[in-house]
Amino acid sequence: MTEVCSSASSCMGDINKPGSVGIPLVKNIISAFEPGTDKELNIGEKGEICITGPTIMLGYYGKPEETSNVLRKHSDGRVWVHTGDIGYIDEDGFVFVDGRIKRMIIRHDGFKVFPSMIENVISTHPTVETCSVVASPDKNNPQGNLPYVHIVLKDDVHERHGQIKAEIIKLCQNKLPEYTQPVGYKFCESLYYTPIGKVDYRRLEMESV
Repeated sequence: MTEVCSSASSCMGDINKPGSVGIPLVKNIISAFEPGTDKELNIGEKGEICITGPTIMLGYYGKPEETSNVLRKHSDGRVWVHTGDIGYIDEDGFVFVDGRIKRMIIRHDGFKVFPSMIENVISTHPTVETCSVVASPDKNNPQGNLPYVHIVLKDDVHERHGQIKAEIIKLCQNKLPEYTQPVGYKFCESLYYTPIGKVDYRRLEMESV
């Protein structure tokens, strides 16, 4: 991140774990916090990844409001950079990033659903090429959203949609908590992408009904 003068963590030689972004560099502190608060979470709990240390920026030039959204002074007296990333710190101090906080799905009952958690499970099905989980309005409650899955299958399995859908539903039921179960599954030829090559989840949300 440019907000922390490039890197705040790194994998070094055999000090590494697959899927992690390494351990904090010297004098940097990285932790996960309850989104929207300065409540620090326990080891292994998912929240917003925040960083503090001697290399954090002073602020965005001429943009005080944007600066205050990213740089926040916590109750510990330190100024932390709120990265907007969702992740956790494991028992050995390795940092894992799972996705962006703006993609987090909040249910009517306050439960938070992380799309990557569902995507990682569905992607293990041998017929799935790629998938994206987005928020869909909860039809039974005046507020809150529920997860909805868009799935791209491999070329040679399109005639088995019904069977594959049943297998994916069963997979989610076996591998995921009840509150994260998707409310819909849509097979599509391809996902929508932004001009810079990222999944256009906002456009997918418009079709998640």
